[in-house]
Amino acid sequence: MLQRILTSAVGLVVFFAVLFSSKTVFGIGICVLIFGMLYEFYRTTSAKSAVAALGVVSAALLVAGSFFSAVREAIVLSVLLYMSFSVFLYKKVDFKEIYSSAFITWYIVLFMLTIVEVRYSYGVYETLLIFICAWITDTSAYFTGVFLGKNKLAPAISPKKTIEGSIGGVVGTMFFCGLYMLILNSFFHYGGDYFKIVVLGFIASILSQVGDLVASAIKRECGVKDFGTIFPGHGGILDRFDSVIFVAPVVFYFISYIGLR
Repeated sequence: MLQRILTSAVGLVVFFAVLFSSKTVFGIGICVLIFGMLYEFYRTTSAKSAVAALGVVSAALLVAGSFFSAVREAIVLSVLLYMSFSVFLYKKVDFKEIYSSAFITWYIVLFMLTIVEVRYSYGVYETLLIFICAWITDTSAYFTGVFLGKNKLAPAISPKKTIEGSIGGVVGTMFFCGLYMLILNSFFHYGGDYFKIVVLGFIASILSQVGDLVASAIKRECGVKDFGTIFPGHGGILDRFDSVIFVAPVVFYFISYIGLR
């Protein structure tokens, strides 16, 4: 427990330092997380070196495309790359491994890059909301499940998760989103809409839990407990950010089309 607390304390200091730094530093920080996640995924799934190399090159294309406003072109190049190498690697690498790697690579990179989009297009307050939705969901669901959990949510994937914990995660996130808006309006004159942020919290919390279950399903299929060990007591990067990956695009598109004010 002490190890988990110390890791969390250090992690939060680094997190806020990067969050409130320049856009360039923040973007670099997200890229470091992206490539760290890919490394953990390829190692967990025992991907062949050629497939891992394809993933890294594809991820680099997508990242470059994002920063140079050419995401569509980068996606096209990435697809062409994978499809072409499925021919060159014929009978050397299983097609299913190539295409599953491609899908997960796109999933991690494109979803994580929306965090950069939120930071660059809207600001720090909106970016922090992504992490509030993901991490408050996780914390609220955990404690609700510990004290009230009886009915299993998805026993085949994650035996410890309960329906009661899931509901607690949603309710807790809605509450903290409202509290977050109260703080922004009271101390930073944000002028936000309470109803909108609570609705966002509801949607984001549900998808946060889906993201957590997706990661759990991959780990169970691969027969591992955690994706990595970089965070003592917490696991790997993917273990800490599996929910964030799902929440990021939700927050981005909600703010883009509905707004918070």
